[in-house]
Amino acid sequence: RREVFLRDELLNIKSIEFEILWYLVNKIGKIVSRSELYNRLYKSDYNGIDRSLDIYISRIRSKLCDDPKDPRYIKTVRGEGYLFLPDA
Repeated sequence: RREVFLRDELLNIKSIEFEILWYLVNKIGKIVSRSELYNRLYKSDYNGIDRSLDIYISRIRSKLCDDPKDPRYIKTVRGEGYLFLPDA
């Protein structure tokens, strides 16, 4: 049904945000590169300029009440990509 719950509360999450979150969760504990995620979503190579993923990740974090400086769910691994934390 493509729904996301946090502490029994249904989150208002857009389709592309769900796709990103679903992909990261299915790669739990593994770093997902920006290129890999971009290719998965847009079916094209990452051009190194597009910042749409950063915006979507920011929105997902906001909805999850996740602090990027002290993440509980999604960690940015500088120069490598994103990591869904295994203890989330």
